[in-house]
Order: sequence, then structure tokens, then C-alpha cells
Amino acid sequence: MLQFLMETNTLLYAMAAVCVLGVISQIFLGRVYARLEKDTARGGQAQGKLMKRIRQRLSASRNHAILIENSLMEYHVLGRSLHSWQRTGFLAMAVGLVLGTIGWYFAGSRNMGNALQQRYLWAMAATVAITVLAYLFADNGYKKRNLETCLLDYLENTLGEGSYEHAEAAASAEPAKTQPIKTAPEKSQPASFTPAPRDRQLKIKETKAQRDKRELKENLSRLKEGLSESAAAQEKERNTEILKQMDPKEQERVIREVLKEFLS
Repeated sequence: MLQFLMETNTLLYAMAAVCVLGVISQIFLGRVYARLEKDTARGGQAQGKLMKRIRQRLSASRNHAILIENSLMEYHVLGRSLHSWQRTGFLAMAVGLVLGTIGWYFAGSRNMGNALQQRYLWAMAATVAITVLAYLFADNGYKKRNLETCLLDYLENTLGEGSYEHAEAAASAEPAKTQPIKTAPEKSQPASFTPAPRDRQLKIKETKAQRDKRELKENLSRLKEGLSESAAAQEKERNTEILKQMDPKEQERVIREVLKEFLS
């Protein structure tokens, strides 16, 4: 069966059909991106399925970039996502290379000639070249980025303004409602219960000055007592030395006179 397919060049025709399918998928994906970008440029008049889905989810989303990415991932054309259409070209090229490898191997193992083997090699090279050129020509990566930029610009400058203005108006309205509640107790509070900050500072300063003055007096009194005690000790030592130098009878007479003056 396989030999019959190879003799009738059925594998070569299958490789060509798969390659054409991959090229068509990339051209079709490019047209889809162009149509979506055109619908986005209409702004508020856009009625495409993608724009409707984005408007429905805008109120529940806080990140526009994530909203756009998720919407593009879930967007389907003919039952397939945009990513699936993008991979179709690579899958077609892979299938073409597999068919070409099978044909080249069996052509050599069945001794069907070098010319047939060479034909399969040329077919595989053509499949790779045509698929790469289709990707370069379609440039779907750039078209996808351009579409994402247009959608983000539309959300930020068109739909985003209304939601942001509404949020700012609500935020500015809340302090206006709560302001009378906060200021009411301040107005009803008597003035006698709120001493002036300046008088309070003067009172604190006077109290501190009095405390410093009292501490200074106490320190001077302690110093005076210490000096008097040291002087009395020195005087006692001097009197003891003087009494030691006197005659016993003279000492007795001096002591009696001192006691007599102290008791009188």
C-alpha cells in the first residue's frame, strides 16, 4: 500500500496540501487580527464579539492588560482560538516533514531510485521555506501586539475615563458627608476646657524654674552643712592638740571656763 502511494506520488501531494493549509491558516489569522483592529478603531460604535466581551468584563476588572489578554485567549474563530490558528502553520510544516522523511526512507529501502529520494528531499526543503515565508509575510506577532495596544488605548482613554471620573467623584463626596460629623463636636466644645497652648507652655516653664530653684537651695544647704561639719572636725582636732600641749592644771582650768560659758 505504501509503495503504491509512493509510486503514484500521493505522499508528495499530501505534503503539498498540508503546506498550503499552513499558509492559508496564517493568512486567515492575519485577516482576523486586521478585522479586530478595525472594529476597535470604531470606538464606541464597535459591535464585534471581542469588544462586547471586554465591555461586559470591564467593571469587574482592575487591570486592563490582563483583561485584554484573557479576552484574546478566549476569543474563538470557527471554533478555534487565535493561538490554535497560529500553531497550525508549525503543525503543517511538522506533518510535511514527517511525510517527506517516510517517503525518503522507504524510497531508499525499497530501491525505488535516487531520483525519488531526491524529490522527497526537495519537497521537505520547500515545505520549510514556504512555511517560514508565510509567517514572515503574515507577521501575525506584530499584528497581535498592535491589536493589544489599540485595545489598551481604547480602554484607558475612552471607557476608563467614565469609570475613573465616577470613582473620583465618589471618593470626593465621602469626605464632604463625613466632614460635618467630625467638626460638630469641635464647635460644641466650650472654650474654657481647651487651654491655650502658649499658657500651658508658660506654666510648664514656671514649674520647671521653681523646681530648679528648690534643687539649687537644697544643694547649697547640703554644701553648707558639709563645710560646717568639716570645719568643726578640724577645729576639734586643733583644740585637742592645744589641750595636749597645756599643763594638766591649765587644761582643767580651761575646760571649767568653757563649760561655764556653755552652761550659762
